[in-house]
Amino acid sequence: MSDGFDELFSEQNAKAPRKRKGVTAIVLGVLAVLLIGLVVWGDGVARGLAEDMVESELADRLPASAGPTEATIGGFAFLPQFFSGTLDELEVNFALSAESIPRLAGDSSTAANLQIAGGVMTHEGAVSFLGIEVGYRVALEPSVEGGEIVLTPTAVEATTDVASLDLSQLVDFDALTVRACAAELLPKSMTLRSVDVRGTKLHFGVSGTDVPVNLSELRARGSCE
Repeated sequence: MSDGFDELFSEQNAKAPRKRKGVTAIVLGVLAVLLIGLVVWGDGVARGLAEDMVESELADRLPASAGPTEATIGGFAFLPQFFSGTLDELEVNFALSAESIPRLAGDSSTAANLQIAGGVMTHEGAVSFLGIEVGYRVALEPSVEGGEIVLTPTAVEATTDVASLDLSQLVDFDALTVRACAAELLPKSMTLRSVDVRGTKLHFGVSGTDVPVNLSELRARGSCE
């Protein structure tokens, strides 16, 4: 009889450590998941704060009439990028009103008379024909060339009642083309990638790789020279 009890107790004692090991493994697994979740959460918070900082820094350089600035930091994890001193990828979007373009275009008379409405950018002017001043409106298409904003005339129409007159023979499209430098608004490590007209503003897409996180370096502006 005693042999039977001995065998029973020995089996129970063998099972107890296995149960404790199983519980320990579950607890450690839960703690690991919580720790990973905390790290991911902290990384996301830090990324958001950094994006806010970039948006604020760029907003200070833009005219007061500029639209909202949105920054997005790419890459898998932000904190390793931050401690390395550079961001793998940074994308920024912002918008400017027509009144802000002359500042970038220097002394361009075309840029000084721009209008944006209904997603279309136009320039209005006048040309003389047989002693008669004929008003016109030129539609401008924005694009990016070598980091510069280029506004290219695509069509012209008369704003003065005239007979069937081909204004394309009178209006010099090349002279009305506007080139504007946006680099002075951007960190040196950022490049203008896209520009398009939406609503009543000109929208810009800017991006950069290996962008420094150091504020003094981030504040260094580019140039078109």
